[in-house]
Amino acid sequence: MKEIDRKIRKQTLNASNYRASEIKNSFLILEHTHEAARTLLRAFDIVRKRRKGGRKGGTTDQEQDILRAMLVLAAAGVDSMTKQLIRDSLRLLLPKQPAARLELRKFVHRKLRIDGAETNPEEFREFLTNLIVAETVQAQAIGEYIGYLTSSSLQSAEELIRAARALGVGQDEIKLDAERLKRIFTARNQIIHELDVRFGAPKRNRRVRKRSEMIDDSNYLLDLGEKVLLAVGARLQSK
Repeated sequence: MKEIDRKIRKQTLNASNYRASEIKNSFLILEHTHEAARTLLRAFDIVRKRRKGGRKGGTTDQEQDILRAMLVLAAAGVDSMTKQLIRDSLRLLLPKQPAARLELRKFVHRKLRIDGAETNPEEFREFLTNLIVAETVQAQAIGEYIGYLTSSSLQSAEELIRAARALGVGQDEIKLDAERLKRIFTARNQIIHELDVRFGAPKRNRRVRKRSEMIDDSNYLLDLGEKVLLAVGARLQSK
């Protein structure tokens, strides 16, 4: 495919199946993420076309920043959608999905291990106290689990895989390529945390991102988000 022909993907989910469902907010986030990514790509192409010399020559830092924003926004949208999906659907999924219940059990087991890497003595006492005084122990445990899953950024392959597993969605089912995802989030982190600056570079001191690669990586994130949403939606509809 020619560079200029590459576009941000269109969302393929049937909106009518989601806008009245329990996960309508997650659908809305993903829908807006697609729209925003397309808008940024259009802005990039317009700026390139209207500048002196048209599309000829390398991209400017200003044009590069539009591409960077597109990838960062796609990653942020998938992060936000996945967290919202956990808040809206996990309680409904647990009675139906043994895989999701197993992940909850693993979480509680880790929290109740005073010698575990994730729990210090104070956290252990706090967690156990909250369970004991709760009106419903299971509801309290699920609430703690949801807080744990959504309290930090889902901007890594490991975090997204963990979140999908919590929803009972396996890595193979959504064709999650961990190595590719790691590369994408490395680029995202270089943009967010380092402004893509490369000290000591012989010419340009910021990394140059290709339009085609930024579109492909943004589309991969958007497609992954759609696959997760589709899988959870199907599970909620099952008996």
